Amino acid sequence: MYYSQTTVSNLINLLDENVARFQFKKMDGSIRTALGTRNELLIPKEECINMIDDISPKSVVFWDLEEKAFRSFSKNAEVSVV
Repeated sequence: MYYSQTTVSNLINLLDENVARFQFKKMDGSIRTALGTRNELLIPKEECINMIDDISPKSVVFWDLEEKAFRSFSKNAEVSVV
């Protein structure tokens, strides 16, 4: 599978505008692949009211299109775009 390592900051910028398939390393060391966005126009309206930007200064919140729920990953995580 092709992937391109990027920074968390670059991934946030991408997710703010678009949908992206990406991977991040979870706290337990496992790799999670997600299809997500942070663009409020792409998140169901009824869910947008629940969106909290940056639950903590250590997390990145995104809408997982496959799980149909908000998820997050550490701002210190290793990330790549798939």
